[in-house]
Amino acid sequence: MNHMVKIHRFFLIQYFKSGNSQALSLSMFCFLLLSNKAIMKRITKIMQAGTIPVPGNTMFGNIFNISGALGATENMIEKTYSVPLVSAEELSTMLQKQKSIVLFDTRTPEEYEKSHIAGGLLLPPQTPTDDFIKKYEALIREKTVVFYCSVGQRSSEFLNRVQKVCRQAGAKECYNLRGGIFGWYNQGHPVVNADGETDDIHGYNALWGMMIKKR
Repeated sequence: MNHMVKIHRFFLIQYFKSGNSQALSLSMFCFLLLSNKAIMKRITKIMQAGTIPVPGNTMFGNIFNISGALGATENMIEKTYSVPLVSAEELSTMLQKQKSIVLFDTRTPEEYEKSHIAGGLLLPPQTPTDDFIKKYEALIREKTVVFYCSVGQRSSEFLNRVQKVCRQAGAKECYNLRGGIFGWYNQGHPVVNADGETDDIHGYNALWGMMIKKR
């Protein structure tokens, strides 16, 4: 519940800053879920199956679609953090070509253990910049560094904070994965856990979890 309050406030602030109608829609959607547990439970169940039919052209129409909700969230994050982005397809191609890439997963251990992108290193988002560089300076030198989380919020925050010191440490390029692991997963790319490839993925919370396409 606390997560959804923060998300509601985030999108509301973005609306007041930019006047973006998608931000207002997402904020109101969060408020709807927060105000009625029965509605939240029902919408979660329907969303996990695909989309919620919304008659007419309402301001909520696009966010009740999984890709629309994730896309709107991506746009809001990108307006907030000016960091370089890499798409899921671009990252997949880079990994297939075995380029020198270091992947950092800026989620919680619980989320990471559920599943992650193969090769991703767990990096708690609250890690101080000095501690990060002290531990990974040698690893990221001459490498392309990619950060990701669920939808791109936490990884954008982290990259925004450390991208300057990453360059000073010799990193070639630094990117945030657009759409996070949700976008990666929704486009059909694999995720793994300790036992190998899996179709399971952590939803972060009830609202964010609606943005995952079931396989």
